[in-house]
Amino acid sequence: MLYISLTQILIDCVSLSPRLSPQLDARSFFWGVAPGADSTVSGFIALLSAAEALSHLPDIGTLRKNIMFLFFQGETFDYIGSSKVVYDMKNGNFPIRLGNIDAYLEMNQVGQGYSIWAHTDPVSRQNSSIEGGVQSLLKSLSAATSGTNVTLQEPDHSQPLPPSSFHRFLREQSIPGVVLTDHQAAFTNRSVPSPPWRCAQSSAVTEEAPLPSPQHLLRAPFQQ
Repeated sequence: MLYISLTQILIDCVSLSPRLSPQLDARSFFWGVAPGADSTVSGFIALLSAAEALSHLPDIGTLRKNIMFLFFQGETFDYIGSSKVVYDMKNGNFPIRLGNIDAYLEMNQVGQGYSIWAHTDPVSRQNSSIEGGVQSLLKSLSAATSGTNVTLQEPDHSQPLPPSSFHRFLREQSIPGVVLTDHQAAFTNRSVPSPPWRCAQSSAVTEEAPLPSPQHLLRAPFQQ
């Protein structure tokens, strides 16, 4: 796991940082194919580019809130990286705590085309405070695409959140968050044959709901 922030982290800040994260690695059970070249690397490069661009802003020191960039390892295997971060946050072994997170933005697969889908969690959005934070995020993302050839769309609000590191944080605490992908409902990758399995990803965030099983994390298509 790797993390960086735009400005110095002040531990006593209440609303420390919107958090942005992608996955660092990927795995394949098929010899000679590399699904991670899109599903992981596209989000990784996009986030690095964003960090580079933001670092050159002349007034970066005046930001009302800091921005932390996290890069998780081992997510293909039951969210190892994000689980470790959440555990450390809960136990005071990380520069910030869960309560310091103001918003969460995850860059998933974004390498196919210029249509980006903003996925959110329908369960946590039932809370009015979380809903307000999600709407604020969506509004900012939509404004950022204005005047570009990138379009931002939302799937149906009842659609579960797709497999993502954000699930691990939602199991501990409801946080306004958006997962950006280049697909509306089904993961696609030209490097991998059509898999014989499908998974219905649950968006439940209660303690009783287990994390997705490893076979779900192979980026199989998910359905409503």
